[in-house]
Amino acid sequence: MHRTLRLLTVILIIMIILTGALMALFIQRQLNEREQRRLEQEQIENEKAATFRAMIVPGSDMFSLAVAFDARFGSSEWQTAMREPTPLDGFFGRPEGNTAEGLIFPETYEFFETATPADVIQRAMRELQTFTTRHQLTAAFERQNLTLYEGIILASIVEREVTAASDREMVAGLLLNRLQGRCQSQIGNPRLGADPTFIYGWMLAGNPRPTTTAEVATALNFNSPYNTRLHVGLPPGPISNPSGATLLATANPSENSYCFFISDDDGQTRFARTLAEHQANIRNYCKVRCGAG
Repeated sequence: MHRTLRLLTVILIIMIILTGALMALFIQRQLNEREQRRLEQEQIENEKAATFRAMIVPGSDMFSLAVAFDARFGSSEWQTAMREPTPLDGFFGRPEGNTAEGLIFPETYEFFETATPADVIQRAMRELQTFTTRHQLTAAFERQNLTLYEGIILASIVEREVTAASDREMVAGLLLNRLQGRCQSQIGNPRLGADPTFIYGWMLAGNPRPTTTAEVATALNFNSPYNTRLHVGLPPGPISNPSGATLLATANPSENSYCFFISDDDGQTRFARTLAEHQANIRNYCKVRCGAG
């Protein structure tokens, strides 16, 4: 009987040892799995934490942004994304078939490394929506007899036409004079005659940005709906991404009777009410830049 008790005791001790060993193995396995999950989660968080900055410059367009983002996304991917519809198109009144040009609010943004061109575009559009709502731009443009989208189109032209920030309101008022027929006695049909528009239309058709006098002359005569030298009224869409300051200036332009302006050889903007005054400004102050020398 004593032998039996000793045997049972030994068996019990062995079972306790085995159970302890198995329990230790189980616990170690659980700890290893938990540590593996922690490391995986840490890797995911580290990947998410890696960011890059994207700077949208006032006056930039889809072509210059495609170059800027070429190394990160590829220029063709950026231009494709610019043509895709977005959830905010209805807010801005973006017509079907138009790109997101003009709706990429100029700002410096930070994105995760995993961001796509669509992420950048939609983030910038949300910023523009916030700016529009905060400053009641829709109502302000309506007071100028413009829809929100038309106001953005006009602001995109002002952005490319103005060299001095102090001239924004004046140029916006001048372009509205042309657009709304108040310069008809001087220019005939209400054409804006804005040079940046025919260049944009030329590039939108797949041509490179003109850099020589001959190339500019070819673009000038290119029959694009964006060419406001040839066609009356606003172009079909924005030609650049205007800054907040330019949007506000265009929504609240100065009331003036000007119909013409030039940026003279010293970079100063000179305004004129009549064609005769405009031609005199060119002769007297724009001999180099305007080719009048």
